[in-house]
Amino acid sequence: LARGLGEGLGLRFDGVLVIALDGFLELLDGGLDPAFLVRLDLVAELFERFLRRVNQGIRLVARIDQLVELAVFLGMRLGVLDHLLDLFIAETR
Repeated sequence: LARGLGEGLGLRFDGVLVIALDGFLELLDGGLDPAFLVRLDLVAELFERFLRRVNQGIRLVARIDQLVELAVFLGMRLGVLDHLLDLFIAETR
């Protein structure tokens, strides 16, 4: 009886192994499917375009940041010129 039970469990284990191996081989077979490869290429292309858009947005923000720095620099220069003008006018009075 114990021997028959062990053989039954062994057959059951073999069946599970065969089903798992069959599923794995079907997955590999599906991975080599040309339509799957075309879809994979399409997804990769769309993702690359998305990343390009993100990169363009980052560059735009960096340019705006440079414009803000330029505005601050020009504002400081105008402030210095304004103080020099005030100094010149105060000395002439």
